[in-house]
Amino acid sequence: MLATTGGSFLNFLYHFVIGRMLGPADYAALVALISVFATVTAPMGVSQTLLADVTARLLVLGGAGEIRHLLQRIAGGLAVLAVLVVGGMALASGQLSQFMHLLSPVPVVVLALAVGPALLLPALTGVLQGWQDFRGMSLAGLLGSAARLAAGVGFVWLGFGVSGAMAGFVAAGLAPAGLALFLLGRRLNVPPQPAAITREELMRFSLQVALASLGFAALTNADVVFARRFFAPEQAGYYSAAATLGKIVLFLPGPVAMLMFPKSSARHAAGESRGSMIRKSALGTLGLSLAVVGVLAIWPAGIVKLLFGADFAQAGQWVGLYGVAMTGTALVNLFMAHYLAAHDHRFVLVLLGFVAAQLVCLTLLPHTPLVYILVVAGSSWGALLAAEAWLGGLREHSSR
Repeated sequence: MLATTGGSFLNFLYHFVIGRMLGPADYAALVALISVFATVTAPMGVSQTLLADVTARLLVLGGAGEIRHLLQRIAGGLAVLAVLVVGGMALASGQLSQFMHLLSPVPVVVLALAVGPALLLPALTGVLQGWQDFRGMSLAGLLGSAARLAAGVGFVWLGFGVSGAMAGFVAAGLAPAGLALFLLGRRLNVPPQPAAITREELMRFSLQVALASLGFAALTNADVVFARRFFAPEQAGYYSAAATLGKIVLFLPGPVAMLMFPKSSARHAAGESRGSMIRKSALGTLGLSLAVVGVLAIWPAGIVKLLFGADFAQAGQWVGLYGVAMTGTALVNLFMAHYLAAHDHRFVLVLLGFVAAQLVCLTLLPHTPLVYILVVAGSSWGALLAAEAWLGGLREHSSR
C-alpha cells in the first residue's frame, strides 16, 4: 500500500510540475488528452481484471501452466488490437485536435503512441495481482510513475510543450511492462497447458469488465473533457487543477480494492462468504477518503498555490467539494470490484445508467464548475445508493 501510494504521489507530482511549466491553458489541453487516454485504455483494463480473477481461481485449484497459456493468448490478441487502435488514432489526429482546440495534431499522435504499451501492460499486472504478488505489482506501478515524471518533465523542459508532457505516458507504459515480464518469467517457467475455462465464460466476463471499466472511466473523466470543450481556456485550467487535486481522494484508497479483488475471487471460487470483507474494505476506503477531504477542505487555497502556483489560485474554491464527489467514486470502484469478483453483472447496469444520466446532465445543464461537480457527485453517490437498495452488498450474510 505504501508503494502504491508512492506511485500515486509521483503521478500527482507529474501534474503539479507540468502544470507549473505549461500554464493554465496548455495544462487544460494536457488534462483533456489524458482524459481521452484514460477513456480509450479503460476497456482494455478488462485484461487485468480478467487475468487477476482467473489467476486467483486457478491457483486455488493449481494450474500455473494454464495461467501461462491464457496470458499468451490474451497478450497476443492485445498486441494486434494495439496496432489497430494506435493506427486509427494517428489517422484521426487531425479531427481530434480540432475538437479539443489544439493548435497541432502532434500531441494526439504522441497520445496514440502511448496507447500501445498501455493496452498490453494490464494483462501482465493482472497475473501479478491474481497471484497476490502485490510487492511486484506495486514496484511496477512505481517504476511507471517515475518514468512518466522523468520523461514528461524532461521533454517539456526541452521545449516540446504538451507533446513532451504526453511522451511521459509512453515511458510509463514501456518501463513497467519490462519489469512485469521479468517477474512473471520466473513464476511461469512451466509448460503451457490449455485452460479449463471455456471461451464463452471468458468472453462473457470480459464484456462485463469492459463495460464496467468504460463506465467508471467516463464517470471520473467526462467532466474534464466537457470542461475543456465548453469552458473558457483559463477557467478550464482552473477546473482541471481542482479535479486533479480532488482525485487524490480517489487514488489514495485504490489499493484497498486492488488487494480485495483477488481475495474476493478466491473466496467466491471456494464458496466462502465475502460479507465481512466488503464491509471492512468499505470502512477503510471511506476513512482514507474522508481524511483527504478534510485536508483539502481546511487548506484548499494554500494547497493549490503550493502545488500549482498562484496562477491557479481560483481552483481552491472547488477542491473540497470535488473531494466529496470523489469519495463516492472511490466507493463505486470498491463495489465494482466486489461484484465483478462474483461475476455479478447487475452493478454494471446500475453504473452505466448513472453514467448516461451524467453525460446528459453535463450536456444540458449550465456549464459552470459548481454544476459539473454536483453532477459528478450525484452520479457517484446515486449509483451507490441504488446498488445498495437493489443488491444489498453491505448486507450480505457473513459467517465470519
